[in-house]
Amino acid sequence: MPDTSRELIVFKYRNWTDQFHKDVLLKNELFFAPPASLNDPYDHLVPTNLQLLDTDAKRREYAESIGKRFIDQLPAAFYQRKQEQFIYDLEHNTHALQCRLEQIESNAYNSHYGVLSLSFNCLSKVMWSQYSDKHQGYCIGFYENLLQNVHEQIMGGPIAYSDEYPQVHPLEDLESQVWKKRMRKAKGWEYEAEYRIVRGFNNPPSDNDRILVLPNHFIAEVIIGAKACDQTKSEILAVCREKGIRVFQAKLMPFQYEISKELLS
Repeated sequence: MPDTSRELIVFKYRNWTDQFHKDVLLKNELFFAPPASLNDPYDHLVPTNLQLLDTDAKRREYAESIGKRFIDQLPAAFYQRKQEQFIYDLEHNTHALQCRLEQIESNAYNSHYGVLSLSFNCLSKVMWSQYSDKHQGYCIGFYENLLQNVHEQIMGGPIAYSDEYPQVHPLEDLESQVWKKRMRKAKGWEYEAEYRIVRGFNNPPSDNDRILVLPNHFIAEVIIGAKACDQTKSEILAVCREKGIRVFQAKLMPFQYEISKELLS
């Protein structure tokens, strides 16, 4: 019976002349980037919208949910005063509170999370041009099922694209908030067909902490760019043969704006 658990493959476009990019194949290294380093300026900035707390009951419920995190650490009277002040600020100083909240959320996300962007599409003309050295690099595919289970602090899935900006309600459950903030992008990025993996860290990670080293069997295939030079092609083939990885050659299809791939080894 065939192993269907590995059928879905997600891809990373890389540049073979960049050592950091080469190490994805040479060392099986995946880097979970700080969210602020991503090329979409909205990517890590979708905030919880405090303006949606438009009644006193909603503001009080939100204040109580926040306060529960600290109630055991504070004297009861002090906690009550702080809570009432917070409820007042939610109504009368919303903008200032919103700015503070956005800064806190942004700092926390950048210092405790890493993002790995992959794609469902290994034959995108634009992606080969942008992320694989103008078709001179390579594209490496990983089994999605294995990536999902490689670490307990990982969540992953397809990005949802929409021209409607996500509205994150403060009273939504945490899981719904996370998916809206981390797994949605503007429709203009839809060509990337992104599959995203977000990894959490208990403490602020160093660059080395952000690297995840995978076993060889996580790699499903490698595709060599249509314009890769002979040396690049030879080096990639040698590595893949040693690791037992399938290798394809990308081809510019004649008389069409399309790319195909041909099995080499």
